[in-house]
Amino acid sequence: MVNNKKNILIIGSKEYFTLENMYFRAFKTLGNKVDFFHTYNIRKKLIERFFWKFFRFIFFYFYQEKLLNFLINNKKKYDLIIVFKGIFMNKKKLIRCKNFTKNTIWINIFSDDPFNINYFSDISNKDVIKTIKYYDYFLIWSKRIVNKLEKKNSKKKIIYLPFGYDEFIHKKNRILKTPKYDLSFIGTADDFRISLLKKIKKYKIIVAGDGWNRITMPSNIFTCPKANAKQCSKIIQNSKISLNILRKQNYGSHNMKTFEIVSMNGLMLTNRSKEQNYFFPENRSCFMYGSQNEMLKKIDFLVNNYNKMLKIIRKGNQLSRAHSYRNRAKYILNEIF
Repeated sequence: MVNNKKNILIIGSKEYFTLENMYFRAFKTLGNKVDFFHTYNIRKKLIERFFWKFFRFIFFYFYQEKLLNFLINNKKKYDLIIVFKGIFMNKKKLIRCKNFTKNTIWINIFSDDPFNINYFSDISNKDVIKTIKYYDYFLIWSKRIVNKLEKKNSKKKIIYLPFGYDEFIHKKNRILKTPKYDLSFIGTADDFRISLLKKIKKYKIIVAGDGWNRITMPSNIFTCPKANAKQCSKIIQNSKISLNILRKQNYGSHNMKTFEIVSMNGLMLTNRSKEQNYFFPENRSCFMYGSQNEMLKKIDFLVNNYNKMLKIIRKGNQLSRAHSYRNRAKYILNEIF
């Protein structure tokens, strides 16, 4: 167990909802001295999104220089520097940054699939792959991706780091006897999710997240497109079922909602996967489906038997307590130091 506190620098977006800010709060709660170097906002206005899409290489250069100057001029010595994703960083600048921070351990916490390379997306790019071997440790949420990375890098460098929940945001809700909605879904709108939700015709549904305000949905589906953390918590509390739809890159694994839903006393219905079943055993702490047909049958069953599911909800919440980002932060420090 790590006893001495560390000086830590976090590099990423300081918007309240980001994973890096969740870790910032977690490391501080443990008594570490934590600074935050803000790179750029994830949520951008329309004109910003246009320039970002076509000229992000200019922004990347600016962020690299800004970080390098910060490290040169900042007299503080850090034990640990944590880069979240770091899609703006290239190999040359990372090496230069490390040269100005001797005896500092550099790690990357990557929250997407680094092999999903597309210049016009914020998922990954070629520079991410090139820089992996120059970090002291590379932490990733998927065992499948861990195995893939270990074939190309030292096994000592790659660490499995699942997602978790933020004790400041994802608070345990009081369970309601008669929730307002039969089902809720929180997440960004895309074609697959829209099509899937439209198949659920006879129940009252609420959806929240980016993009839903641009979609015309059936009358049984209500939208809350700009929901903040507090509103999302209320949505889960007011839903009999909280649907968690894994994206393709998460198949077989898990996502952030895996832990967030159950930590807020939500009854989670999600894609069947080995990792989710490890954290939250199926039919004991959540429910899973392997096909759309099975999903629809499970929804029928859960809506009509909601009051019999309270034991499942409580078990899921109980198991979630081990997966706070404070515990994840402890794990990182123990693994590295």
